Amino acid sequence: MTKKGTKQKDNIVSFVPDGSFYYERAIRALNKEDRMRAKLYFERAYTLDPTDVEGMIEYALFQIEESHFAEAYELLQLIQILDPSKDEVIYYLAEVHAHLGLLVQAREYANEYLDVAFDGPFGEEAEAIIEFADQEGAPLIEEDMDSEVFFMQEKAQRKMEKGDYAGAADAFENLV
Repeated sequence: MTKKGTKQKDNIVSFVPDGSFYYERAIRALNKEDRMRAKLYFERAYTLDPTDVEGMIEYALFQIEESHFAEAYELLQLIQILDPSKDEVIYYLAEVHAHLGLLVQAREYANEYLDVAFDGPFGEEAEAIIEFADQEGAPLIEEDMDSEVFFMQEKAQRKMEKGDYAGAADAFENLV
């Protein structure tokens, strides 16, 4: 109540942050070099909006920088399903495979990137991946399994490390 006896109205504005809000916060945290906070914001943004392709690309790049290649691979695969027109995702897949030593697949993705975006922003980097893969040759891990099996094993291992034994068992059963 005010002095004149009239009821004062409260102006409350409802604010419900969406995925893009948290993606922006994650980028700000990265600019401040606060990687822990950036990770939390990326995870929250992805939970709120798992179809925001641009935000997911940023999250995948963050995962690559943090050397979480299996998580980055899963995000990149999902992005490729959601928006196949994103040529840079093909390059990032080549990069993930190269980091893991899966050079045959890295070369395949790099060649695919050059086929669809030869003059793209990552043309030189894709050529470097191909050159590196040709110099190093195919590592032993690729003789025994393809990258899909490798990433499924990684996913099952992460589930075990988190204590999700039922999920890990399901992932291993899918492998068999």
